[in-house]
Amino acid sequence: MPTNITRAVTRRSSVETVLIAGVESIVGANLAAGLADSCRVVGLSTSEPIGIEGCETAICSGTNLDTTYEWVGSTSPDRIVYCGPAAHSAWEPNAAQRIRSGLDRAARNWALAAEEHGWGLTMISSDAVFTGPWMFHEEDSECHCPTDTAAAIRATEREVCRLCPSTLIVRTNAFGWSPLGSQRGWIERIISQLETGSAGPFDCLRYATPLHATHLVEILEKAWTEEIKGIYHVAGSERVNPTRFFAQIADEFDLPLLRTPPVGSVEERPTGFGRGETSMQTRTVRKALCVAMPTLAEGLAQLREEAENGHRERLTSPALPLQDKVA
Repeated sequence: MPTNITRAVTRRSSVETVLIAGVESIVGANLAAGLADSCRVVGLSTSEPIGIEGCETAICSGTNLDTTYEWVGSTSPDRIVYCGPAAHSAWEPNAAQRIRSGLDRAARNWALAAEEHGWGLTMISSDAVFTGPWMFHEEDSECHCPTDTAAAIRATEREVCRLCPSTLIVRTNAFGWSPLGSQRGWIERIISQLETGSAGPFDCLRYATPLHATHLVEILEKAWTEEIKGIYHVAGSERVNPTRFFAQIADEFDLPLLRTPPVGSVEERPTGFGRGETSMQTRTVRKALCVAMPTLAEGLAQLREEAENGHRERLTSPALPLQDKVA
């Protein structure tokens, strides 16, 4: 068994284990925290030590196939969730730089390991595979973003489904508190800028259907219960641009919104990864799971509640020192 696993202080007996690769992402961290009270969670960070209360965490890039197989074999997860570069919101700064052209090697390795061991795989993907001019893209929409970044994500989705046909691929645009701390989370930075009056200007041309990460967790649990597979769009019920999104955050947190002209020209069609129309139609998943997609107001209310109920601190628990690690 890999020797760099860090065990949480408190362990529970459980009949189910979930392995989350990419626990340093907003989706991965909130999924780990959301599941930790009901099952064993093993969270693997691809880059740096992450501590989440109630979870076992370690570092594993996923780019080495043998190591990936070791983790899956030693933890025997009922579910594997891959939160790679595409799991990050396209609205995060430098989102495109996270994703290299070509196939995501780690995604390929987790798909091979899941298929070999017969365990379910969920891959979190991006709404930014699309662009305008149409609104509310369905799963089979042909309005693909032409950038190399978006093409790489689509190619990875196809490869993962080929290697592990039972994979559930969830395209989304999730926001929430980050496990990387207040200085590095993109929502945290915007709120800090709103507090100091230095926020903005914001883009008014790109549109998406953002969803709070905790609400995504709730929908994923339903999806696993129903054992659906294939590509599904899971998103918020409202189409918004960053200008309106951050204005509503300011309103939710009782902060002043800096009154600066929005960025963008309506005379030109937006180009670039995640800079156009990436809003998604969620009819397919709503029908499959009999669920309603949350509104933006519900998502932001959840964000504020988590800032006050201890959830935010749970995501940034310190990793245990080396002597507390077990073989």
